[in-house]
Amino acid sequence: MKKGVFIVIEGVDGSGKSSFLKRMMNEYTSIDSQPIIYSREPGGCDNSEAVRELIMKLSNSDPLTEALLFCASRNEHLKRKILPALDENKIIICDRFVVSSWIYQGLIKNAGFEKIKKINEYVTDGLEPDLTILFDVDPEIAAKRISERSTMNHLDAYTKERIHKIRNSYLETIKDNKKAKIINASLDLDTIYDQVINIITNFVKNHGIN
Repeated sequence: MKKGVFIVIEGVDGSGKSSFLKRMMNEYTSIDSQPIIYSREPGGCDNSEAVRELIMKLSNSDPLTEALLFCASRNEHLKRKILPALDENKIIICDRFVVSSWIYQGLIKNAGFEKIKKINEYVTDGLEPDLTILFDVDPEIAAKRISERSTMNHLDAYTKERIHKIRNSYLETIKDNKKAKIINASLDLDTIYDQVINIITNFVKNHGIN
């Protein structure tokens, strides 16, 4: 029997990862007969989505408060959706996970990288994605995509300079992660889609079999 597979899509806002996932959700419900569960962070289940709404309202909260709210959402998400899906040997593909917290709250908002990492290690109990795909995009392209959104929230409010800092933080953080792949998200969306689908399908088909 095939094992459950946990895949995370990461990247700066405007990298195209959410657009990719919306398209994949419409076209793929399984890979090699293995069901796919799609999710996101913050959110992913009812309790986590309730915490997400609170996060979106608190535009001036202390960075540590925000990080702890993300952890509360993540804990519910893990217990109610991610772990059950993996126990049922399903594929779970998630828009963001702990690396986003390390970078956005830990580094960009100065709550402390190591502090946020330790808090999340406690919440996840050491669970790591089997595969992380980083959508790496030119900051100017990301800023343009963000500016074209019909709705925005305080988490989207980033200048090109800040996007550049976030991008560099992502690259530095995952450079030694053997379970991570970096794709060029500055390309056209169809090319990105085909490349990432190929990465995911090949990974799932070659993932460990009991």
